[in-house]
Amino acid sequence: ISSAALGVILGLSGLAAGAATVGCCANMVGFAVASYRENKMGGLIAQGIGTSMLQVGNIVRRPWIWLPAILTSAILGPISSAVLKMTTYSGGAGMGTSGFVGPFLTYTSMTDGGRTILYTVLCIVFMHFIFPAVISLGISEGMRKLGWIKENDLNGAELGMAPWISSANGVDFYTGWNRGPIFLKRSDDVDRGAYEFTKFFL
Repeated sequence: ISSAALGVILGLSGLAAGAATVGCCANMVGFAVASYRENKMGGLIAQGIGTSMLQVGNIVRRPWIWLPAILTSAILGPISSAVLKMTTYSGGAGMGTSGFVGPFLTYTSMTDGGRTILYTVLCIVFMHFIFPAVISLGISEGMRKLGWIKENDLNGAELGMAPWISSANGVDFYTGWNRGPIFLKRSDDVDRGAYEFTKFFL
C-alpha cells in the first residue's frame, strides 16, 4: 500500500493533508530512531529520509513494534491540524520525510497561505522531525524495558540489498539495479531463490 498514492487518490489537501504528512513523518522518523541501536546510521538515513516501508517484514512478524510510530502519529496529528493549522498539498500528504517531499510541500503550502517563513520552518522542524523522534524513541525505549520490543526486533536484515553479481556458483545474477526487480537481503539461499523466481516470469 502506498501512502503517497492514497494521499493523491483521496484528494487530501489543507489541514487533512498536513495532519497526514505529520503522521507519515512520525512513522519514518519514528522507525529510524527506534531502530538506531540495530541499524545505526545507515538505517537512520534509509528510513528517516527514505521509507519506513523497510520495516514491513518486521511489522508482519511482530506487529507491536509499530506502536511507537502509531501512538506518535495519534498525538501529533491533531496538534498539527487543530492547534498549529499546518497544511500541505496532496502530493506531500503521504510522503512524510521521504526525500523531504512532505516538508518542502508543507513549506510551500503554508507560506502560500500567508504563514510567515519563521513560523512555517519552526512547525516543520519540530512536527516533522524533533517531536516524532523524541516521542517515538521514548515509547520504544519504554517497550524495550518492558520486554515488548526485544533486541533485533527492528534489525537491519530488512535493509540490505540482495548481492546480485555477474555470477556465483554457476548461477547468473543481475548485474545492476536500474529498472529491474530488487529484493531485500535475507540469506544466500533465499537471494538465489528470489532470483530464480523472478527469472521464471521474465
